[in-house]
Amino acid sequence: MKIGRILLFVAVSAICVGLSFSRADAQTDTQTATDAQKQTAAKVAAEKEDDSEDDEYERFFDISATVNLHGEKPTLELQYSSLGVDYKEIPNGAIAGFGVLDGRLGSVRTISNKKNSLFYERAKYLYFGYGATSLGMINTAEGAKTTLWRFGLGERSGRGWKFGDAGLVMYYGTAMIWSDFSLADTSVLTLQPKMNDFHDAFRFGKFTEGGAAFKIGESAAITLGYEQTAVFPRHLPFYWIFSEAIEGVAQEAAERFTRAVAKSSPQTAPIVGFLLHNGIGIGAGLLKKNRMNWPFDTAPALLQNGMRLGVSFRF
Repeated sequence: MKIGRILLFVAVSAICVGLSFSRADAQTDTQTATDAQKQTAAKVAAEKEDDSEDDEYERFFDISATVNLHGEKPTLELQYSSLGVDYKEIPNGAIAGFGVLDGRLGSVRTISNKKNSLFYERAKYLYFGYGATSLGMINTAEGAKTTLWRFGLGERSGRGWKFGDAGLVMYYGTAMIWSDFSLADTSVLTLQPKMNDFHDAFRFGKFTEGGAAFKIGESAAITLGYEQTAVFPRHLPFYWIFSEAIEGVAQEAAERFTRAVAKSSPQTAPIVGFLLHNGIGIGAGLLKKNRMNWPFDTAPALLQNGMRLGVSFRF
């Protein structure tokens, strides 16, 4: 009887010891599983954080992020341009240089990057202007005198660097333009009959600009850059659409390359974007000098080239 009790006691003790070991192993397994889950959760959180940073970076450099009108500030901009005429069908200097005073009403949106001092801006505007030989700074003593009225719709965008409350934006912009180019002395039309295509008539064209905008705080900026306007003797929509599409593909490729640069070397992105976009824009404008709707065999455009200086205010 005593032996039976002793055996029973030993068996119960063995079972209890086994259960304790099993419980310890289970706790160890549970702890291991918990640690593994924590590590997995931490890894997933890190990946999500990286993804969110990438998304933020993409939004910062993605033009589509500026389409939302929320947060845009109204702007008023005043600019002066000193321009010369470059037209293949007339001798150089036949038309005197002239100056143009432009006013712009529009809006601008700024997207700042939280990881560095970079930011992106995009402006949309309606503009109107008046020009005359008497306002010009180049070749005003020679060539036929002119007056000019123009208006249009455009947009301008670029990347830049912040310096405290100030900043510098390297931009590129285009606009659809309608202009009335009139010669003060109509006798010139006898010597230069090709100018009849532009004299005293509104003509469609493309305005291109590039330069730098120096931001003074959040409410004002000074702009300095170039202007190139191609005025078409006739508007041929079919050829114009395909010509613009070709340039648009080139500009989109430049934008994608700039975004790639912005990820690997952010501080150089404003300069790279400026050089690529403006290089394509100027090149396309020079092609219009021979064929207004390049590559199609169309009439040459009248180019107006020069420098511009302006000041803008944000409200």
